[in-house]
Amino acid sequence: MLHVALFGIHKLLIDSLTALHRGNLLPEIVIFPQVVSAYHHAVVDFCKKHSIRFLRPKSVNDPQFINEIRKLAINRIVVTGYNEIFCSELIALGSSGAINCHGGLMPEERGPVPYKWAIYDNRESTGVTYHQMTEKLDRGKIYVKNFIKIGSNENSQDLFEKICIDFCKTVPLFFISSDLGHWFKDESEDNLIKGKYKGQIPPSLTHFDLSLSYDELNRRVRAFSPRPGVFFKTKGQTMLVKKISNSLEDANEQSIVLQVQDGNIAITEFEIIS
Repeated sequence: MLHVALFGIHKLLIDSLTALHRGNLLPEIVIFPQVVSAYHHAVVDFCKKHSIRFLRPKSVNDPQFINEIRKLAINRIVVTGYNEIFCSELIALGSSGAINCHGGLMPEERGPVPYKWAIYDNRESTGVTYHQMTEKLDRGKIYVKNFIKIGSNENSQDLFEKICIDFCKTVPLFFISSDLGHWFKDESEDNLIKGKYKGQIPPSLTHFDLSLSYDELNRRVRAFSPRPGVFFKTKGQTMLVKKISNSLEDANEQSIVLQVQDGNIAITEFEIIS
């Protein structure tokens, strides 16, 4: 019998829990960070309603926390995103598998926000990879790889919603199958190592610089707004740019028309940041 510890953050966690409940599959314990947000309040309410134990450790690598998990005789770990790297002692508690759900294609798209980089890099598709956790980040053997097409006008929020839907379909499978051996994809260790790691978005890519082309600015806005955001500073104000167009027919009374490297564009959606 599988005793699953489900780790997660924000929307990916609460959406996965909702899908698990629909399938009459619930974890032994839910672990999520000490972050204040509407999503985390929803997770607390969900766990209380369905009598699921939950923990919110300062660090998942704290020896006291690991001992608490060990006492529960957990034999599988499923991670729907987390803001820490797991130590080998914690990973080892998943004797029937420690699975990370990665919002990008491995080995090509490694790192914390691969779906945002996929938009910025003009990829036609990305995906979700479900893989074995190891001490080396985003390196474990692959169980499932699902491809997701990126629409030409989609932004990172649109793509994130597609990733959440994929989580809801796939995460429950790891609560059913006790033997994961036959799931392994034929990925050589050399191939897994060659995957390029991209970290968080550097501040240099969050500037709405009028000396750049429309294509470069549009890729930044689609990929990086609203978080971490792409910002334009003008007349003592800072503007979070949410959507732009190179067709002035898309402009409205609230739009701001500007000249960039290759012509006029309109900022059609924005927010003034105090």
